[in-house]
Amino acid sequence: LLGIGEIIGLVIAAVVLFLMLGTLIGAGLPLIAAVVGVGISAAITLALSGVIEMSSTTPVLGVMLGLAVGIDYALFLFNRHRKQLKQGMDVRESIALANGTSGNAVVFAGLTVIIALLALNLTGVGFLGLMGTMASVAIAISILLAITLTPALMSLIGMKALSKKERANIGLETKQELKAKAKGPAKPALVVRHPWITMVTGIIALSIVAIPFFSMRLGLPDGSAEPKESTQYKSFQLISEAFGPGANGQVLTVVTIPNKLADENAENTFKADVSERLAKLDNVDTAIPGSISEDGTKYLFVLIPETGPSEIETTNLVHDIRELSPEIKTNFDAEIGVTGLAAMNIDISQRMSSVLPLYLTVVILLSILLMILVFRSIAVPIIASAGFLLSVSAALGSVVAIFQWGWLGFLTDVHDP
Repeated sequence: LLGIGEIIGLVIAAVVLFLMLGTLIGAGLPLIAAVVGVGISAAITLALSGVIEMSSTTPVLGVMLGLAVGIDYALFLFNRHRKQLKQGMDVRESIALANGTSGNAVVFAGLTVIIALLALNLTGVGFLGLMGTMASVAIAISILLAITLTPALMSLIGMKALSKKERANIGLETKQELKAKAKGPAKPALVVRHPWITMVTGIIALSIVAIPFFSMRLGLPDGSAEPKESTQYKSFQLISEAFGPGANGQVLTVVTIPNKLADENAENTFKADVSERLAKLDNVDTAIPGSISEDGTKYLFVLIPETGPSEIETTNLVHDIRELSPEIKTNFDAEIGVTGLAAMNIDISQRMSSVLPLYLTVVILLSILLMILVFRSIAVPIIASAGFLLSVSAALGSVVAIFQWGWLGFLTDVHDP
């Protein structure tokens, strides 16, 4: 579960925390809380995998999110605690106050993340909903550890939460504070002096980044998305070069008739007629009749498209096959269906596209209700939700630009957008 990426991330986090806090013990506290939380949530997920069928990416998502929020939530409390200690507050009193203020914020922030993850079950895609559910378990454990383990660790290290220099200057003004006081009142920041300019500029910038979002095509990755040095990518390319890109995305078509045909000649005639009709569809390189079921009522046909499995033309071909249903019924008294990677890709993508508005609506409404309870305000939740929508659109716009349009491919290793 912990790959080189996660290990490098932890090392970078440790370095950043040490530079920011100036103490090894302080830098280690958020990391310990995060790693313990990830260990517990990963153990739960892996234990449940014995009775619940799940994809291999399910525990990985929990690890990624658990590390991120585990460090974040612990640091939120610890940073508040450190500031209070510098002001001369007693250790135990400071821990209680930090947990009652920052800890409260952590609980509600975590609940909004849990809402967003659990709402993935609305997609109707089983493996995606399960990923969200298991990841929400990781978030819940991170919240619980932030308001229990983190205060306990802060109590154990006591005043070592501060560096020696900070402990020596408890209750005293720092050089920076003395210089600031000598200069008089600080000039308000740009965002305060010109709020409208800042807001409009931010909205315009995010809106521009969000533009690619409106060109988004959903799909599942194929071999071309693997790293160039991987055997999967090499195999994908070799097959494409030797047999055409469509050989990597064969469209399997099944034609079902009510009763078994009389003899072999009738079967061969039926296969030839259906193959000929399927071969006339746009973007079909070859239509090959395959095997027949034991009861003689199901015929398999393998269609090799002219394009790869992730291309829009292959998607259109699956739609064209399904639209043949009335014609096949009329001419052959048969039912036609499509299976294989391309068809699965299309069905999952369509399900995701259709449920996305419902997903966003549910998440936003529940988050607004939660924020109304916290802030006792209507304006703050609405502004926050508007910002959420804008940031999500910009994030998805960036994803489209990189993974679909191929921008910054030299940095992201997206070699086949």
